[in-house]
Amino acid sequence: MKRFIFTAVIFVVGNFLYSQSIYVEYLETKKISEDSKILLPKGMFAVSSKSFLYLLEYKNGESLYKNHPKSLNIKPYDTTYVENGIEVSERLFYNQVEKIVYKNYAANELRFTQPKGIDEIAYVKDKLIDWNWKIEEETKMINKFLCKKATAYVRGLHFTVWFTEDIPIDCGPEYVNGLPGLIIYAENDFRRFEMNKIIFNADVKIEKPNFDNQRIYTMDELYKTPSSSTKNQNSETEVVQEGNTTITKKKIIIRN
Repeated sequence: MKRFIFTAVIFVVGNFLYSQSIYVEYLETKKISEDSKILLPKGMFAVSSKSFLYLLEYKNGESLYKNHPKSLNIKPYDTTYVENGIEVSERLFYNQVEKIVYKNYAANELRFTQPKGIDEIAYVKDKLIDWNWKIEEETKMINKFLCKKATAYVRGLHFTVWFTEDIPIDCGPEYVNGLPGLIIYAENDFRRFEMNKIIFNADVKIEKPNFDNQRIYTMDELYKTPSSSTKNQNSETEVVQEGNTTITKKKIIIRN
C-alpha cells in the first residue's frame, strides 16, 4: 500500500510539470469591519459583503486575471428602509469597469486597468511588484493541496497568502505573485481571494492588453494622482417629498 501511494504522488506532480497552462477561478470578497457594518447603508453592506468570481489564466510564463462572466453586468440592487423616521430608497450599482491584470514573469511586466473617478479608467504599465515575502513554518491543507504560509507588507497593506508547491508556478490572483507555487488563498486588509476551481492543461490563450493611445500611469503616479473631481464620487443623494412622506434617494456605486 505505501508503495502504491508514493508512486501515485510522483505521477501527479510529474504530470503537472509537463503541463503548460492552467485555469483558476477565485472568489473575491471585501472584508468589512464591525464598525463599517454599523455605519454602511444597508444596501451597500448587502452588496459589499457578496463574493464575486474572477478568472486567472496562466500559460508559459504569462497570466491574465479578469472578471468571470458572472461578475460582469450585475443588475442594480434596490432596497428601501426607514431610518430615523425617514424612508430611504437606495439603488446601488456594482462597478462595471472590467478588471484586467496582465503579468509577464520573464519580462517583469505588469499591466492593469483600474477605475479612476466615476467615468474614468486608469491604464497602468509597470514592473511586477517586489513582494519580499517571508515564508513561514506553518502549513495546512486547502482544497486538497498542502499549502505554506507567506506574509508581506507592500504599499501600506499587510498580505497573508497560502501557496502550494504541488503546482510549481509563480502565479496568483490579481497582482499577487512571487512565490515558488500557485497561490491558493490570499488576503490583505480589505479583501480576500479564495481558489474555487482549477483546471490543468486548460485551453488558454493569453492576450496582452492593448493600451495604445491611452494615458499610461505607473503605480506610483496612479496612487499619488487625485481624482478629477473632489466631490464624493461614490454617492449621489436626492431628497424628494411625496405627499406627507419625505424620501431620501441614494445612488451608490460599489467599486470592485
